[in-house]
Amino acid sequence: FEEHLCPIYQWVARIDARFVLKASYLDLWLQLLAADSRSDTDSKAYETEVADATPEDVGLYAAFYVSLHALAYLAFLLGWQWGELGREVVERPYLLVGALSWLLLLPLVITSTKTWQRRLKRRWKQLHQLIYVIVALAAVHYLLQIRASWFEPVAYTLIAAFLLALRLWFFAKKKRARTS
Repeated sequence: FEEHLCPIYQWVARIDARFVLKASYLDLWLQLLAADSRSDTDSKAYETEVADATPEDVGLYAAFYVSLHALAYLAFLLGWQWGELGREVVERPYLLVGALSWLLLLPLVITSTKTWQRRLKRRWKQLHQLIYVIVALAAVHYLLQIRASWFEPVAYTLIAAFLLALRLWFFAKKKRARTS
């Protein structure tokens, strides 16, 4: 049971990170893709939930699962043996990359409320652009874990890279439109 729990949380967090990065015209495509694996009743409810969710909501959901993934590792795989953590990080550098991405996620979680948005103003948006670095680190975290099958980690990395590139293209296009 324990050995299956960490990958499940990791998989859900990766899916959610993709939703946070999604470009507006990809919304429907991603919803339909996710809906294919659900019954008709569940699909309609899920499409409504996803359509109503703000990026902050989805980000908090992803952060929750990332935290569960870390806790599952600490509890089930490490057995709360804090003394072993240093040795584990040396043997498995992907743990350091994953921990760094989780630490970078914390300020985003803390500042995800409307109050923080008002308090930080323009800096809030700048701070929340850290999600792009976090997704890149998550992809590296996943790639460093490869032992046998390359398909899923490479597929996730390619999807994340595509969405990041798409967002950069949108930012560049928007900036060009403002300067014209």
